[in-house]
Amino acid sequence: MRKKGRVEGLQQQLLQISAAINQANNGLTKLQGGGTFAAMMSSGMLSLVQIASIVLVGLMLYALVMLPLFIPVMVKNFGQAN
Repeated sequence: MRKKGRVEGLQQQLLQISAAINQANNGLTKLQGGGTFAAMMSSGMLSLVQIASIVLVGLMLYALVMLPLFIPVMVKNFGQAN
C-alpha cells in the first residue's frame, strides 16, 4: 500500500512540474509574439541573426552573380527557340 502512495505522489509532482513548464512556455510565447521567434528562444537571438544573414547573402549572390552569368548562357543555348 505504501509503494502505491509513492507512485501516486510522484505522478502528482510530475503533473505539477509539467503544468508549470507549460505555463512558463505560454508566457514566453505571449511575450515574444509567437511564431519563429518563440520557437527559437531556446537557441538564442544570435541564431536568428545568423540565419537571416546567411539567407540575405545567398539571395545577393544569386541576384548579383548567378543570374547575370546564367541568363546570357541560356539565351545563347536556346537561340531562336527562345
